[in-house]
Amino acid sequence: MDPSHVPDETLQRLVLPGRLVGEALAQDDLFLSVEETCPAGSGSADYEFKVPQLTVEAAGAGPPSGDFTQQGLLPDIGRLWRSFGSKIVLWRYDEPGTPEVTEYCGVSESVIAAATATPKNFIQGIDHFLVLATPLEVSLHALRFAGSNRLLPPVRTQFSVASDDIPMSAIACDPSSGRIFLGGADGCIHEFQYFDDDSRWLGRPRKCRKSAVSWNLQSQLPAVLQRACIAIFGHSEAIVQLSIDVSRGLLFALSALSSVTVFHIPSQKEAQNREEKPVVQICCLSASSIATEVGRIKARLFPGLLPASRGLSSFGAVVSASGLLSFPRLVKVLPMLKAVGGNVVACAVAEDGTRIYLRGVSKTSASDASQRARPAVITSVVVHHVRFLDASAPRDLQVKDALCENGVTLLQCRFGQEAGQKEAVIALSTDLRVVAQKQGRGRSPWVNVSGMAEHVDTINLTQEQAEGTQLAQIFAIAALPPPISKPIQQLFCSGNGLVLPVAHLSELAKQQLALVPRFMVISSIGVHLLRRLQPLDSLQEHLLGGNLMALQDFVGQYTAEQSCALMFQILTQAVPKLNALDASERAERAERVERVERLEAPRNRSRSRALGERSAVRDANEEVILLRTEQLLLSQLAVQLGFSQVLPSLDPGQPSIQGSPLGYSVMFQSAARLSARMRGLYLFLSRLLRPFWLSQAMLVVWPAVPSDKKRRRDEWWPPPPDPAPVAKGAQWRCAFSKSQRGFARHQLSLVKTVLDRCLSRLAREAEEDAAHGAWHLVAASMEALDFLELLSGCTTAMAAGACPEALLRLSELSFRDLVCQPEARRVLQQLMQAGIVACRDLANCPSLFSKADLEIQEAYEILKVVEANLVANSSALEIARLSHLTHRGLGILEQHAAHVNLMEAAARLRAVGACKGLVSLCSSVARARDPKDEAMRPQDPSNPRVQQLHYARLECYQVVLGILDDVLSFARQRGRMQSSFAMLPNPSTESGVQPELPELLPSRLSEVDTVPILDGLLRHCLEGHRYQADELFHFCILKWMMQSGLSPYQYKSPYLKNFLLVHAKKNPEMHCKYLQHNGRWAEACDAYLSLAKDAERSDPHSDNRLLMLQNAALCARMPRSNRRVEPILRMMSETLRTDIERPTSCQT
Repeated sequence: MDPSHVPDETLQRLVLPGRLVGEALAQDDLFLSVEETCPAGSGSADYEFKVPQLTVEAAGAGPPSGDFTQQGLLPDIGRLWRSFGSKIVLWRYDEPGTPEVTEYCGVSESVIAAATATPKNFIQGIDHFLVLATPLEVSLHALRFAGSNRLLPPVRTQFSVASDDIPMSAIACDPSSGRIFLGGADGCIHEFQYFDDDSRWLGRPRKCRKSAVSWNLQSQLPAVLQRACIAIFGHSEAIVQLSIDVSRGLLFALSALSSVTVFHIPSQKEAQNREEKPVVQICCLSASSIATEVGRIKARLFPGLLPASRGLSSFGAVVSASGLLSFPRLVKVLPMLKAVGGNVVACAVAEDGTRIYLRGVSKTSASDASQRARPAVITSVVVHHVRFLDASAPRDLQVKDALCENGVTLLQCRFGQEAGQKEAVIALSTDLRVVAQKQGRGRSPWVNVSGMAEHVDTINLTQEQAEGTQLAQIFAIAALPPPISKPIQQLFCSGNGLVLPVAHLSELAKQQLALVPRFMVISSIGVHLLRRLQPLDSLQEHLLGGNLMALQDFVGQYTAEQSCALMFQILTQAVPKLNALDASERAERAERVERVERLEAPRNRSRSRALGERSAVRDANEEVILLRTEQLLLSQLAVQLGFSQVLPSLDPGQPSIQGSPLGYSVMFQSAARLSARMRGLYLFLSRLLRPFWLSQAMLVVWPAVPSDKKRRRDEWWPPPPDPAPVAKGAQWRCAFSKSQRGFARHQLSLVKTVLDRCLSRLAREAEEDAAHGAWHLVAASMEALDFLELLSGCTTAMAAGACPEALLRLSELSFRDLVCQPEARRVLQQLMQAGIVACRDLANCPSLFSKADLEIQEAYEILKVVEANLVANSSALEIARLSHLTHRGLGILEQHAAHVNLMEAAARLRAVGACKGLVSLCSSVARARDPKDEAMRPQDPSNPRVQQLHYARLECYQVVLGILDDVLSFARQRGRMQSSFAMLPNPSTESGVQPELPELLPSRLSEVDTVPILDGLLRHCLEGHRYQADELFHFCILKWMMQSGLSPYQYKSPYLKNFLLVHAKKNPEMHCKYLQHNGRWAEACDAYLSLAKDAERSDPHSDNRLLMLQNAALCARMPRSNRRVEPILRMMSETLRTDIERPTSCQT
């Protein structure tokens, strides 16, 4: 039984915490996508107007004023662009306090459209392309940035293509591949293709071209016929918007007549060569089909409110003067990421504020398992759900632009009569109370909403002047990136390959990692910043107010476990301020607190001090919030708020295993019945660990393997599996950057500080394992981050491929495996043993590498030094010094015998010739595996535990027998021993002094030393005082000697007589020799006579009887034998006489 396969106590503590973190992660993933919250084929219009969700504050002055031709946003670079003829002005809007204006004249015609594009892979030294469209051409201009995101002057490139006198009104770029798509006023969609210098056609560089993605009949006519067609039938519907869904590879095109066309963009993996695959059209939704479906849903949602006599269409738009129904125009199509929408691919915003969710329909066979494994291919798009504005919305509302980001939808609206039109922003945000109730698994239902519930905020921008109030003209709305470094921002987004991204989560989960969502409204009176109010802000406001009824309402709305998670976040945020105070200030404030407490009432003296001095927080409001948070979590108020109540598990009738939207199954049925406070703690921890938990710890690029030849038709099918990757030459890197690891470790260190100070009061008796498991989980996670920091500096050693099997398994480990899985511990130990990670650098990771593991590795390194010096130097003084080092390493191994891998240690000890020490180590490991000697004298030999311990001991003894086998085989091969070396002259027996076996045997045995070494090993095993109590060990050695043809009677084993009587019945002469060798002459004489009598009965004419009688006579002549030799001599004479007479009778 290998001790590395036995889970230690630390891993046992992490089993329950790991499972609870997995349940909490799955809980945050539930009921987030639009497909889950909005039923298909229905509509909704439920809103909350009472509680504001956004705050508005002036951020600075707006862009430079002037009569511009066109304007728009470039969100990838954070700029607002305006065209003044052929000149374009770029204004930085993400930092209005430090305005940055860049003027550029790179074209000769008026700029009608602009966008940014990601350069393709062959473009180097350029951050972005600025795509400018004029009536004559579309060109690319290089953008580069200096420090602090400062834009350098743009530079025109050689990439340009003619527009054929067709204005390009819409531009979109695919960030993953860099492909650029153009939407023209003639209703056609083209792709701007540019190539590198290596792409040549007939020896010439390939020029930029404009390839058609979709076209109509009018665009294919000659120029003369086109003019005639336009004069008769009018212009075709122009493309007003192009947008791309990166997560699914979809291109959406919105026309001027509100028809939506969907295309599929093949990924780079689908392309077999460097040529890009053409875009494929999936479907086209006409305006009439969308209006018909929306009208049907609206009639079902509001029955009887839209009679035909009122002259209203299905949307609520009025009949035009011509008598035709004028449906509300679609303003914008907002793509929805797969994690946000599920199968809902886009949201089309109509001019009256109606939001139409479009669902992708895939054509797959549910019965075919292979089809389910492949990604679904969208074949059509249908209307899934419709969200109407509330009845209190203005009738003359007109939406100009829309934006959806971080769960907030902003509608730039205009309403009022033409004389007094006003512009405002309507913010629609998800009601997080409903999300919390749905994710709470029905434990404390507060509301029962089947669809989507949202808050509505109307933001009016005005400016008071001396002559009156100035109405604002809104130019644009934009989402601001969080003010954090780019690596930390990539840690939360879904485009960096994370298994559990943070970007799609609700605000309840994101507020612990990501910053508050911010939006910017650019208007004629300046720039205004919109900041969303988080549930944490509301909780802090209730805590500061001290209204217990309001706190109970908050807990009832957001559930107890979500409220506890928010309170743990408050305590964690207070830790840096506690640690920032120096010792003098702490002492001064502590004295002040003591003076105040002596004057306070006795009831105030029992306030919680779990997080240190209560006056450590500088701000008075923060101090009040911190103290009240501690009271709610750690005092009797927790019972009143329901924090200590044990939450029930799922109903038995419901399935215990559910699949999350991210594709992994989670078991919600848990044997641990925990309180809301403890579940809130694990919910808080899971949100901190989410970006790392299921992601790979190390990323590797294996060396390219030469591909085999193409399979012939006569070869066997299926082909053999691919060979294992080659570890040597692989390129390793950590999956997380240094700043990301530092950010996560800092957050976990704050949580660990909170748990250190309040864990004793936090855990009840029934929840002690879960509470202490949370602390161990945080500590193990911090150590895993430290180990990744250490491993990221050992990529050169890993590229050498010292232990290929361990490196291959390391590439498959996730961060969760490093923290919780015992298999990961074995992989890490193999890396340490291979020398990839230095042993001295792992002392700060006791959860990953125990003290025993580090000391065992230190012993291995000592033995490695001994082996190297034995080869280089063989002097007596050096061997004595190396023997001392070997004894030191052997002492360490015996000290941690329960954790030693015996096979590994045996190979290292035999390499230096420490066979004597190896025998001692095997005995120590056997005692460590069976400390109570249950396998020695079992009461019930058929007990499985006794049998397991018995075989565990035998596994240790087999190592010793392997040494004896090797020495014996060498001796017999050299002719030094035929059957038994007991018959050879032994110099030790002649002198009477037994030579001591050396600590280190020579690596190459000589023919002369073979027999003495074997004899010394056997005497060490059978006569050594250390092994006198191990009867099973003696029996194994003696049985091996009998099987090998060696005589064990000359060794003084305390168990030899019993062994010969019980296990050597087929060779009774051996027992006689044992008695004769040990000077027990009387017993030996009687035993020989008994054997002689048995020989006479079995074969009267056998020579063996005479030999037994001779041995008996020899024993009888010995002093104090108390036996007479004359009867034995007479028996020998009779035997000889009988043997002489037998040939004579045969001749007669």
